[in-house]
Amino acid sequence: MPDLLLLTHTTPQDDQLREVTPKIMNLIQSRVEQLMLRVSRLAPNDPTLKNLTNMANVAGRIADTVQRGGGNRENRDNLY
Repeated sequence: MPDLLLLTHTTPQDDQLREVTPKIMNLIQSRVEQLMLRVSRLAPNDPTLKNLTNMANVAGRIADTVQRGGGNRENRDNLY
């Protein structure tokens, strides 16, 4: 029941968050991907690359979920 209440009651701040969150997440994804390229040139077998890949993927999924109007429990659970 609390989820239903959250979905039916939105504020202007919710709309603002839905507008800026994808932009921020896409920027984070882009920066992490740039870092991955730099690290892979210097140390192709660095274990950090796996973590950076995961970070970029999660940022992209968050951006996609918010852009599609996500916010319910099912969409949030699919992020991880």
